[in-house]
Amino acid sequence: MTVCKEDLLTNLVLDLGNTFIKLAVFRADSLLVAHRVRTVEESYLTSLIQRYSVRRAIVSNVTDSNHPILHMLPSGLPCHRLTADSFLPFTVAYSTPATLGADRLAAIAGAMQEFPGRPLLVIDAGTAITYDVLAPAERYLGGAISPGIALRYSSLHGYTAHLPLLDWRGFPPKIGDSTVGSMQAGVLGGILAEVESYATAIQLEFSNLVIILTGGDAFYLHRFIKSCNFARPNLVLYGLNYLLNLQCE
Repeated sequence: MTVCKEDLLTNLVLDLGNTFIKLAVFRADSLLVAHRVRTVEESYLTSLIQRYSVRRAIVSNVTDSNHPILHMLPSGLPCHRLTADSFLPFTVAYSTPATLGADRLAAIAGAMQEFPGRPLLVIDAGTAITYDVLAPAERYLGGAISPGIALRYSSLHGYTAHLPLLDWRGFPPKIGDSTVGSMQAGVLGGILAEVESYATAIQLEFSNLVIILTGGDAFYLHRFIKSCNFARPNLVLYGLNYLLNLQCE
């Protein structure tokens, strides 16, 4: 595997998600600064680039292709937009690679960098929960997508007349003794059961499997999911940085 000669340059990493913007600055493999925000001011982005002498950037964008932050980047800053056509350290056995979220590719890359040679299941718990599987021989197979915690709560509120809007993360009751408790049992208990069930199924397929949680709800889920080995909230950012260092001109 070839790494660019310029791999010690400072990289700006942008993960443009459905709810949050995650941005970070790396030098080689070292994370210098990371932020998770809803909006970014152009003046702040410019100062960040100047302060750390950023030389290049990479973007994962699962939102509008014309995201405002893309117009804030200096015109002279080389910027790689990650897609399934980028140089990747694994093969993509996905039937519709053009529809594959770049954040899913980056998450697998970040896990692969930390656990080389191991089969992987990466569970990214954000607005949506994505499950991504890397099989032996470094083959990305795909996985599953389901609604995340906030999306499930908002759907119950938005598509019913009387259910309240919740934003609660705790230990869910097995039997809810109120409407709120029943929603907590259904949303959180359902997600925990889903994650455990999927993880168990993939463990039966691949021995020596490493299971990693990432995303905004990673630490919450990691408290309850016994089968998950590691929680890495910044896994996508590390994966993007790793992939940028592989994009040789």
